[in-house]
Amino acid sequence: MVMLYDGIPTEASDWVPNDETLGSGSNLSSIYAIHFGEADGL
Repeated sequence: MVMLYDGIPTEASDWVPNDETLGSGSNLSSIYAIHFGEADGL
């Protein structure tokens, strides 16, 4: 099964920590987006 967000396939990775800190918040995580297309050779 593929996870989707608004019809866009997503992939989870264990190397991105879910315990980043910013100010008083400590239960934070980053999101990275990459766009691939035919022009990229993929």
